[in-house]
Amino acid sequence: MENSGCALEVRWVQGINKKKVTFINDHTVCYPCGNFIVFHDTNTGKWSFLQCTTGSTGAFAVNTYSEVVAFSDQKLHPTIYVYTFPGFVKRAELKDGAQLDYSLIAFSHAAPYLASYSSIPDHVLTIWNWQESIPLCSKSDSQTTYTTLTFNPMNWHQLCLSSERSLTVWNIEICDNQYQLKAMPVKLPSEDGTTDIEEENLNSHTSNSVSYYGPLMPTSAVAGLVGDEAEIFIPKEQRKHSVQPSFHCWNATSDLYVGCAGGQILSISAETQKVTILAQKDQSADHLSRTTLLEGNIKTMAFHKEGLYVAGNDGVLHLFTIKGSEVKLEDSWNAQEPIDSISFSPSYKTLSITTSKGSLYLYNQRNPEETYKLLNVYSRDLLAADFLTFGNKYCLGTDISGHVQLWSVEDGKSVSSLNLNIQATAMACCPSSNYAAVGSSTGHIYFIDAVKTEAPRIVQRTRLYCVPVQHMHFDPRGNFLLTGAADRHIFILDARPSYSFQVLGYIVVCGEILTLSSLSSADTQQTKVMALVCPVDERKEEKGGTQLEMFSLPLQMLSSPSEYIDERGMFKDTMIQKISYDVDQPLFSAVMGYNSSSVFGYSSNETILLKYVIHKDISGSPVTALVAEKVVRGSQLGPGVLCLSPHLKWMAVSGRDGIVYVKDLLNMETMAQLQCHSYHNGGINSLAFSLDGQSIVTTGTCDGALVCLQWKSSGRSSSRLGLAGEYGKDLALSLQAAMKEEDQALSRMPVWTADADSLGVERKGKEYSQLSVDVTEQDSFPNTSANDVTWIKRKLEEAEKKETEKYAAEKEVIKTGIKKLRKTIQAMMRENESLPDIEKLDQQEFNLDTEEQERLYLDSEKEVARVRQEIELENLSKQYLREVIKQECWDSMAVKGRSVTAFHTGYEVMNYPMKERTPKELEKFARVLNLMKIEAVDLKVRKEIVETQPKIGPDDEEEVEEELMKCQDSSSLVGSLSDHYGGDTSCLYSQLILHSREEKINQIILLQDIIQNIKNAFNKDFDTVCRQKEQEITRVMERNNRIQEIMVELNLQEKLLEPTFTDNEKPERALTVDDSEVKVERYLTPEQKAKAEHLAKVEEAKRLAAQEDNAKQRALDDMMGGVLEVKKEDILRMEVPQPVFLARTEAEWTEEEKKQFKEYEKKCKDLSEEKEKYSKEELKINNLLFSLLIEEEINTRVAHLAYILDKKRKQKNQTAEIVKSFKSQVMAFRESYDNLVAEDKLLDRGFKKEFSDITSYQVDQLYKLYKRRPRVQRLRTQADSTAPFGERPGSAKAYKDSIALLMHAMDELDTPENVPEGVELPVWQRFCLARRSKIEYEQQVKIKALVLAEMQAFLDKRIEEDEKMRQDIENFMQELNVLRNEKMKFQLDLTVQFLLKQGQVELENTDLIPSFEDAILLHRSVIEDLNSTIKGLGEQKIASMVESKDFRKGIFQLEWEHRKIRMEMEDLEKKSRDISLLHVSKEFQVFLNEQNYDKRMSDQIQVLEETINAQEKQHGKNVKTYKKILKDLETHINKKIIANLELDKDLQELLVSFSERKHIYDVVGVEQSTEKAAKERYMEIIQRRKLVDLAKIQAQEIHELRSEVDRLRMKTFPALVQMEY
Repeated sequence: MENSGCALEVRWVQGINKKKVTFINDHTVCYPCGNFIVFHDTNTGKWSFLQCTTGSTGAFAVNTYSEVVAFSDQKLHPTIYVYTFPGFVKRAELKDGAQLDYSLIAFSHAAPYLASYSSIPDHVLTIWNWQESIPLCSKSDSQTTYTTLTFNPMNWHQLCLSSERSLTVWNIEICDNQYQLKAMPVKLPSEDGTTDIEEENLNSHTSNSVSYYGPLMPTSAVAGLVGDEAEIFIPKEQRKHSVQPSFHCWNATSDLYVGCAGGQILSISAETQKVTILAQKDQSADHLSRTTLLEGNIKTMAFHKEGLYVAGNDGVLHLFTIKGSEVKLEDSWNAQEPIDSISFSPSYKTLSITTSKGSLYLYNQRNPEETYKLLNVYSRDLLAADFLTFGNKYCLGTDISGHVQLWSVEDGKSVSSLNLNIQATAMACCPSSNYAAVGSSTGHIYFIDAVKTEAPRIVQRTRLYCVPVQHMHFDPRGNFLLTGAADRHIFILDARPSYSFQVLGYIVVCGEILTLSSLSSADTQQTKVMALVCPVDERKEEKGGTQLEMFSLPLQMLSSPSEYIDERGMFKDTMIQKISYDVDQPLFSAVMGYNSSSVFGYSSNETILLKYVIHKDISGSPVTALVAEKVVRGSQLGPGVLCLSPHLKWMAVSGRDGIVYVKDLLNMETMAQLQCHSYHNGGINSLAFSLDGQSIVTTGTCDGALVCLQWKSSGRSSSRLGLAGEYGKDLALSLQAAMKEEDQALSRMPVWTADADSLGVERKGKEYSQLSVDVTEQDSFPNTSANDVTWIKRKLEEAEKKETEKYAAEKEVIKTGIKKLRKTIQAMMRENESLPDIEKLDQQEFNLDTEEQERLYLDSEKEVARVRQEIELENLSKQYLREVIKQECWDSMAVKGRSVTAFHTGYEVMNYPMKERTPKELEKFARVLNLMKIEAVDLKVRKEIVETQPKIGPDDEEEVEEELMKCQDSSSLVGSLSDHYGGDTSCLYSQLILHSREEKINQIILLQDIIQNIKNAFNKDFDTVCRQKEQEITRVMERNNRIQEIMVELNLQEKLLEPTFTDNEKPERALTVDDSEVKVERYLTPEQKAKAEHLAKVEEAKRLAAQEDNAKQRALDDMMGGVLEVKKEDILRMEVPQPVFLARTEAEWTEEEKKQFKEYEKKCKDLSEEKEKYSKEELKINNLLFSLLIEEEINTRVAHLAYILDKKRKQKNQTAEIVKSFKSQVMAFRESYDNLVAEDKLLDRGFKKEFSDITSYQVDQLYKLYKRRPRVQRLRTQADSTAPFGERPGSAKAYKDSIALLMHAMDELDTPENVPEGVELPVWQRFCLARRSKIEYEQQVKIKALVLAEMQAFLDKRIEEDEKMRQDIENFMQELNVLRNEKMKFQLDLTVQFLLKQGQVELENTDLIPSFEDAILLHRSVIEDLNSTIKGLGEQKIASMVESKDFRKGIFQLEWEHRKIRMEMEDLEKKSRDISLLHVSKEFQVFLNEQNYDKRMSDQIQVLEETINAQEKQHGKNVKTYKKILKDLETHINKKIIANLELDKDLQELLVSFSERKHIYDVVGVEQSTEKAAKERYMEIIQRRKLVDLAKIQAQEIHELRSEVDRLRMKTFPALVQMEY
């Protein structure tokens, strides 16, 4: 390629990534497109491109402050590249940050930092210093796939990562040269605006008082979780769908605004992670509607000084004005289509808006009416692109959604577009006329008129296929249009618009069409066409190869196409000279070479190009095998597509590697190659040459990029390019006249519409329907008046129409004969019906079409077989399910579940269905029983050896034994009546000693055995009752038979009671199907009938044998009811039937029904009391299981706390090591800082020593200049009022700029003009060096102080984390100890079940349930003795109280009479005194005279209230007025304060200037004053000199003392100063 001297370059690129459009400066928009970064100047309209040469561009970011762009490539171990704009100079390559791909990158605003996030498999967040190309720190996150990454514009130490399910704020902490990332996850609220109730697993949940339910445990302990899962576990019923963040941005206060998929907007504090849901001020709306600000998905956001701009699927740009947690919504602009991304320019004056349809708008924030569309590109993946006619002005592209767009070849500007609203599948441009043809998935061909490039239009639509159009190809001179599809049909159309794109005909190939190629020859006046076909017949499938089918299309065909086709429109092979060739290797693409003598193909299996030569001597054979004569290397990744240049000298190869190879056909060598697209996205999809060969246009497979290439101008390549250009010019001159004519015809064609097309088709369909003739009454033809039919179908209809017209007479004769034959057969069938059965013919014998009959019979047999198979499979599945259920619920049961129903009362008693006890259960029971025996023996031996038995007298021995027997026999402490119903409770543990877990489990096993025995005993009694009922039913049936005989003799007709067994009593009947249950008559074979008769006889014999006289059984049935003893337990487990009237309301009951209801309640109560006797043991098991469950929860919680403690201790060790390490670093750095400060002070102190060779006066002057520093004006950019962030923190670049300004100012101070009088130049130069050294030391001290403050802050945070970790460990230790104590209390506080009679519970009833909180369990004898004593004492007290009562009764009566008389006397005296002292006032007179005094008082009160209200209103107005005045005064005061501060600054500067000028005037005035004034001035100077020297000495001492104090203070309490970057 180097020797060819040809090279390709990118001319322009079109396409857009709709979600990555941003500004790089105020007038340049940039976005990635394929493996290019496109830059568009909005002022000049110029384009520039930056290509990623190593693959497709992945993540993308822009830094407007530094005007650099960063992007990552997509490959193994990708790299991030940083380029400058507009020079495109590579600034950095960031490597080894990801294994497979970067999903996100972002720049900090002013600092030289870049954040990257890699996706699968590592998920690493990395912070880079992109200026130095080094990674600073990294952190591996969870398996979350994040979608957005941003830096805080106000603080680069903060950044945010968000995904659809989570949001995390990261802090970057710095200690000298070490960086660390700290994650702070944000808890997102639920979709309805509420926060999930998440249990805090780290707090203690135990209660102070232990209850029956035990200590309160967290949900994770109840679930049995230990470890990390327990900390994040939330019960399913408490889980809520949280909001789904879709985008986020920062505001000026370092808070986050987050837009969610459900329309919510969140405000999140980056410091505290507090989440606030922004809501509108509409209080009338419900809570959910207020939190959902925008219906639908919020896709993008941008913060501005005026508010928050939000956009999404609704296509409207919204402005949110936010105040607190409330927002005000305004619609700023409507794009009429969904918006994917928005981005502000650096000045925040322009907003870029990108829509889902590929449009890019520039929105002016100040003047929204000035918004205009900057770009309008493809919204979907590109299908193909081609040049219009000569290809030097316009090219046309189409995407898969049918969006057609015209581009300028010169500069790549969009000229116009047209949306077809179809699914496009193929596209080609005509070389001889300005139009394009687009194929659709429905088989239509759309013809697009592009004569007026600014307004393309559809002029015609033709349907050729019922399947999608796959290939479209124009011959080089634009005479023919060839199309191909999956149905193996190749249509040839007249490509001239003047003939309305007439379809000439079609051919059918032998397989799938891969490519189409053609060559036109002006000499032979014909076009050679070649189709690469993959055969589909079995012979070719075995070979797996491809086939070339070639045919010729003479130009004469255009004038008389009917001579070359048959009646159905298919070309005749002899007329088009159709020939087929087999190739030795399967090809993916092929083109014909010069003069059709050679074929070039790209292999399907290898990345090679093959050249085949077609020899003239064998071209006449129908099928010929071709062998490759030359094989060369193709593209790097195959397979590839081949395309010939118009002058047939070059061949372009485009493959999946995305590289365009241009090869010379003579030697098959590569002339030029260029990377246009990325292999990561599938490489190149299509490629086309311009007519002069000077331009190439390509489209990517999935990158949406349209790339235009051109040749680089060079002397060595000018000859080759000149040949191609000359051929293009000659061809253009030859086609110019025809092109002009065809363009005029194209312009005259009307715009195509679907209505006009359907009307024309309907008209043709009506003409055909009028000519259709019915053959018989039942015959019918399909409807041919469809609105949209293919060309082949229309041709078939025309052929059938001609055939019908041609053979109309013959058809009429056949129809008449068929009608006669039908009448004859119908007469024969009627005659057959009247014949005897023996002479009748079968109906099928009248069928003349035996083949159709056989076909129908076979179809019916197939359908029957299919249905039979489905039924058999369904029956098989049901049988399997039946067997499973029967095995589980019936066969496995040792005792089947059944019931017994009473004859008349309706009671139903059920037994206990029981399974056979497994060997494992029996083994457990035997083990526990042996253990109980061992413990009993051990306890007995221990008592004999260790314990000393008290001596018991012979009289007391009998009482003790009797008491022990009572205790053993008492069922109160056992807690159940199991001993009375077949259970043995002697082997149970005492309920008062069940403390350990093993004892409780053993007790459960023993209780289960007791329950098993009780159920077995009950089932035995139940079986007895069942046998009794069977005997009763047998006896009733016998007596019914006798009664029936008597009734027959007496001629009585009455219904007898015939008791039967229900299905619950005979459950085995459910497993068999009785013949009476089958409603359909069963078909029986003769063998089955004989077998059924035999079985019936056997059953009859059994029945007669069963009816023989059995005296014993009959006597037992008559006298004892079938049993020898009726037990009370037989009536248990019965159900009381509900009365029918319970369905009605109680008000509708009659008196009799009310009595029946009371009886029903009494029966239910009695039955429940009986049932409770059997539930005691189960209650004990449930209590034990519950205690075991609580203990298991406590153990789980203890294990989890131990896990957390171990985890926290490891973290504590790590934090302690970190604190120790960083503390040593801080101490070392502080020591270096102190040394630097000391050196700086030594420079200050040694100044006079260094300049001891000059006078003290000169030294003083130089020392003043030594301490003087130039004033450096800070470079402050005047921020626009629209910029929301104002002045942001400085960067290292700004610091360097300030140092440069300082040194520049020092250069001005070092000039000889500033030398003091009397100081020599060498001394001045030495002074300048000393001063510069002093300034350098001061800057180093300043930098070190900032770094030290930063390191100290970092150390303080680590110490705080270490202290917090220690506190957490103490809290967990305390909680663990408390929980262990609670566990011990719970194990000792047992739940014991007692059976106590009424009167033995002496407690107060609260809410009908006794409270046992303060209850004490005592022996009944203690209570009885105490009651007897109390009873005797009570009787004595009552007797004495009666006697005392009778005596005191008289005394009380006398005292009461005396007291009554005295009180009457006092009342009379008081009344007389009141009457004498009564003063009648005016109010009293009013009260006496006024009839309605209350009304008078209410009126007065009302007047007073109105007065008070008026005064309160006036007071409120006065307060508001004074508040307003106060606010104005405060504003005025603030302004005055600011003005005073500015005046103070000016005053200080004026005082300094005044002092300098006064000093100069004093020095000059001494020389010009008189002698007397000079003497006085001299004395003043001497005195001032002494004072100044004394002040200097004192000031120096104070300065040294102050420096020492500052050093000691910094050593003890370091100053924390924010370091600027």
